[in-house]
Amino acid sequence: MEMEMRIGFGTFRLRSHADAVRTVCAAIRTGYRLIDTAQVYQNEEAVGDAVQQAGVPRSSLFITTKVSPKVMTSQNAVYLSVLESLKKLKTDYIDLVLIHWPGTSKRDIKIPNTDNRLAAWHALEQLKQEGKVREIGVSNFTPAHLKEILQEGSVTPFLNQLEIHPLCIPWETMRFCTENGIRLQAYSSLGEGELVKTPENGGDARLGKVLDDIAERYSCSRAQLLLRWALQHNISLIPKSSSEVRMKENLDLGYFTIGNDDMEILDNLTETGGFAQKKYCWDPSTSDDDDDFMVEDDEEFDFEYEDEDNEEPDVDLENKYYSAKGLKEDTPLDAIKEFEALIAAEEEKGDWGFKANKQICKIAFKLGRYDLVLKQYPVLLAYIKSAVSRNYSEKSINNILDFMSTATDMKFLEEFYSLTLDCLNENKNDRLWVKTNLKLAKLWLDRKEFARLGKILRELRASCQTDEGEDDQKKGTLLLEIYALEIQMHTETKNNKKLKALYQQCLSVKSAIPHPRIMGNILCRTSNIRQTLTWLILGVIRECGGKMHMSESEWEMAQTDFFEAFKNYDEAGSPQRIACLKYLVLANMLMESQINPFDSQETKPYKNDADIVAMTNLVNAYQRKDIFEFEKILRDNRRTIMDDTFIRTYINGVLKNIRTQVLIKLIKPYTRIEIPFISKQLNVPAQDVEDLLVGLILDCKISGQIDQVNSRLELFSKSVDSELYASLDKWSKNVDSLYKTAATKIM
Repeated sequence: MEMEMRIGFGTFRLRSHADAVRTVCAAIRTGYRLIDTAQVYQNEEAVGDAVQQAGVPRSSLFITTKVSPKVMTSQNAVYLSVLESLKKLKTDYIDLVLIHWPGTSKRDIKIPNTDNRLAAWHALEQLKQEGKVREIGVSNFTPAHLKEILQEGSVTPFLNQLEIHPLCIPWETMRFCTENGIRLQAYSSLGEGELVKTPENGGDARLGKVLDDIAERYSCSRAQLLLRWALQHNISLIPKSSSEVRMKENLDLGYFTIGNDDMEILDNLTETGGFAQKKYCWDPSTSDDDDDFMVEDDEEFDFEYEDEDNEEPDVDLENKYYSAKGLKEDTPLDAIKEFEALIAAEEEKGDWGFKANKQICKIAFKLGRYDLVLKQYPVLLAYIKSAVSRNYSEKSINNILDFMSTATDMKFLEEFYSLTLDCLNENKNDRLWVKTNLKLAKLWLDRKEFARLGKILRELRASCQTDEGEDDQKKGTLLLEIYALEIQMHTETKNNKKLKALYQQCLSVKSAIPHPRIMGNILCRTSNIRQTLTWLILGVIRECGGKMHMSESEWEMAQTDFFEAFKNYDEAGSPQRIACLKYLVLANMLMESQINPFDSQETKPYKNDADIVAMTNLVNAYQRKDIFEFEKILRDNRRTIMDDTFIRTYINGVLKNIRTQVLIKLIKPYTRIEIPFISKQLNVPAQDVEDLLVGLILDCKISGQIDQVNSRLELFSKSVDSELYASLDKWSKNVDSLYKTAATKIM
């Protein structure tokens, strides 16, 4: 299932029509596409209205409802109840209908629950056959209940909805469902909100520490950890929240993966962790007596689940917020006043005050009121101590830093980042402190503020050192990111001495980090984002290494580095791979290789890329020694080749190479040849021809002399032996070049 269908939105306790419509619309607007309701929730009509108002095509949504225990008295009663649900939901079909409970409300004791369950199931089978329902399933069914359905029914349940969280793991039921092709869906994933409560609010301090320690490792909230745990057991979810902030947080679970060791800890909290098993909702396994499945009327049902965040929406504050937000464009100063009034009206610091502070900062920034930004921002930062979740605050800080980083006032930026870093230091949020410094370092690098950049890099390096003052190899990825920034700085400032030393340090750190392709099970413990970051960092380091080698005319080493940079960028999906592929081609021609760089398995798919095809043609012309075609390609493809300043720096060297090769081929049959004739053939001035000839004579590539009076080249005849030795030498060099290229590909 796609992530948006693996995480649905629960609607239990949304009794008020207006609140239900507003909340479900917000959920759909946030990105939820699976909406879970039930006949006993008494909000199907509101869900139907929300679906119509949300502006999302019905075909993009997946709606689940559940048959009330009250109507499970006959097949016809269940059938008619679902037709009524269709009317209330204002839809032609329902994606999934579940039997809510295995028991019947106020059951006639003469009729066993088994008969009622089967009657309800046959009604759902009929509705599915008629196309009024797409899928049918159950909720709170144990293996005993499911066996009845599998034996007597004609359709296998699509899904079984159960209370599942680390303190309540129905392993037997889960195994039975998996073996019989029945999907699993969890309600009360946060244990009625008890699993995310702090000790101050009555939460279990010891359990909270275990969960928080694991969550810290993945930069997620406790709620996200519990939800992600279920997903990794292939269990879909229906958490509910009245807060849009938490709606987004609950949906944002794709950026990390819980490692095997931590999954084992969570799986065994009640076995080896010393915590008691805890069901927060109805328990169908407490007795073998069918009468225990009896429940009361809808009005008296006390279904204790899906209310995950233990909070009711503050409609007044929310209305104030959106009212103020509506003033932003036309009357921004009035919007600021409204946001300030909201903050004053909030009794305790919370989500709406936090959001209002963010809006004030952004509006003031757009107005150029940097003084107001710097006045309001510390107020915003005060909220991250306890008023909002750690994960949400970190995302918000990152977002606002990106927003403010467009400023051109360096003094303002420095002060803004300084406020952030001081606050993070005070709150001992080391991870976000490092991330913020990295963000600032990249900003200074982009703006070529190398003095400011150097200061930050020194602080970052210090944070990655052991007590003995050596690099902490356990922080390998972070070290590489810092090194990558420092390498880029030295590349920009052309400080090759420091660049060389740092480059070697990078390679030693790189050796301590397994390549993502060969990390095996380790990948399960690292998020995809971290893998991509590693590839990007290695790409940057190798690219800078290639440029360093190019500056010292070490063409073969440059080619190797550009090839490695290209592969890393390609793994990361970075567009910089195209530039590095061009640099690889450039180095290949400078080393006078006769091996086409597009023959390798990694580069071949790009040879016809719109931004690369010119380089492909350039290599072909180079290897054919077609100087006129080579120069024509350069003229016709200025954007894709010559607009790159790095390529422009070295293209004259490539031109000199191809002209030299054409020149050697041209003069080979002669003992005497006029320089003006050569000039015409090469389409270069006579002086340039003389310079090329002088270079060839000094390098002993030709044997002769220049008659400057008559503007003529006179060649000396070679003995057969000398030609043979020269040929053998050339053959030896080609074999050596071929070996190095093959070795590079194998590595």
